[in-house]
Amino acid sequence: MSFDGFTVFSIAFFVVWALIMIKTLRRATQEHWGDVAVFGISFKKTPGEIDLGTVGRKSMSLRVHSMGATDPGKPVAGLDLVNRTFASYKVFYFWLTADQARILQNLLSRAIAESHQ
Repeated sequence: MSFDGFTVFSIAFFVVWALIMIKTLRRATQEHWGDVAVFGISFKKTPGEIDLGTVGRKSMSLRVHSMGATDPGKPVAGLDLVNRTFASYKVFYFWLTADQARILQNLLSRAIAESHQ
């Protein structure tokens, strides 16, 4: 059995690619999918998730995260809008400072109060 240069290169390329993918997936699953691996931000904990329902084959949910930041102006809360279908999984990340989180809380409270009038 002989190997030409192309075959050796193909094998080496596949091995390197596989090692990079294994490292990326391992890091992503150890530190919450997507947060540290992609954006360099880690979540302290996830207080909850809201199921937003299903439309056709698409299901959506909203996750709320505590970022654990102590510096002023740094994100203290994170929101993930998760969109799932049979063949895809998309996550849209939003980070909020303490002031932004309070504004969002007030806007949601106002929207709820106005819907009951």
